[in-house]
Amino acid sequence: MNDRGPSCAIFFLLLSGSYISFGNGLQKELLRLEKDLLNLDADFVNLRKDFILERINSGSLIETLNHTIYQCTDNCKGTALQEKADGYVKIIVTDKSATSGFSDRLNFLILQRFVQAEKSNRRALENKLLATEKKYTELTMKVENYTTFKDKQNARNSSCKNIYLASINPTSGEYKLWTPTGQEFYVFCDFYNGHGYTFVSREGLNILKSLSDIYTDRSHVIVRHLQKDGIQKDVEIAPHSAFRYRYPLSFQLSKADGFTIPVNAALKPYIYLGFLPESYARRKSTQGYQAAGEDITFTNCDANPSSYLAFFANPYNRLPNNLYKICCMSTVVDAWIKKATDTPSFRYLPQTYFLEFEMGMGGCGGYVSRESFPMVSGAAIGFRFDA
Repeated sequence: MNDRGPSCAIFFLLLSGSYISFGNGLQKELLRLEKDLLNLDADFVNLRKDFILERINSGSLIETLNHTIYQCTDNCKGTALQEKADGYVKIIVTDKSATSGFSDRLNFLILQRFVQAEKSNRRALENKLLATEKKYTELTMKVENYTTFKDKQNARNSSCKNIYLASINPTSGEYKLWTPTGQEFYVFCDFYNGHGYTFVSREGLNILKSLSDIYTDRSHVIVRHLQKDGIQKDVEIAPHSAFRYRYPLSFQLSKADGFTIPVNAALKPYIYLGFLPESYARRKSTQGYQAAGEDITFTNCDANPSSYLAFFANPYNRLPNNLYKICCMSTVVDAWIKKATDTPSFRYLPQTYFLEFEMGMGGCGGYVSRESFPMVSGAAIGFRFDA
């Protein structure tokens, strides 16, 4: 059997070098792998000892049985009787049946049972060895996969989707991404089974030139708001069911092409979430959006084309427009706050992801900004990607 010690040492070096820059979840997994590899190394050492002891015991017992069966003393050494005895023992140990020529049937059965027990013990050890080697191979492949994940992560990922596809067991958390021009920024990748959501940090908005790389789905977004007591809450926001297929959500960065410009545009950079374009929203018609699967509907009373929710980085800490002081809280524009549910703690965003915000919903739909909600510190938008 080959010595596994050097192989284990090599993989320990791989482990120690590969988990330094991983997320907390990957680090824990790699530490568990290292412990398993240490246990496997101990298994291999024990197996080697078992085989050595087995050989020693086998040789000793065969020699004893040889003398017991044939009662060979010093007087028979070198005689035909000794030669015959040695030949029979050799035949039996190599698993060839040869009962003729034995005068002592009982002693033969003892030797036969010993040989069978020796074979059974050897098979058990061999099975244990095969199982251990299989586990060892699986673990080393897993380590190699994690190393591959690290290499891909260092290959300047441009999206949470890339990170998801490159990982074995993706963990929600903060990751570093790079723009096509090589600038780095941070996002929070919120992973689910087969899809996820990307939240861009306040600093990231100062670097990004486009949102196109961070989403693949325009059917809905997750909006997460932070209460002043530290609790975070989520709500899914989508187009009103009457417009879902005609007008998917519009995602824009520091602009509102085809839509109404937000009141606090001076707090740019900002993310613009548009529901209905001006061409339609100027009508005195039924309009709205959807929050938590429920249509939030109003009738535009004066053809004001506002139909959006915007999130502002406000890097210079400018004061917001005072419109919120005079207009126009309503059940339409606060529904997405009221319908939000508690976010699981492991999905909590760092506070640097929560931004100033405002929502405008035409004439008679209402207008609010972050200041309209005394218990809310900010909001963040998560863009869906499918893997």
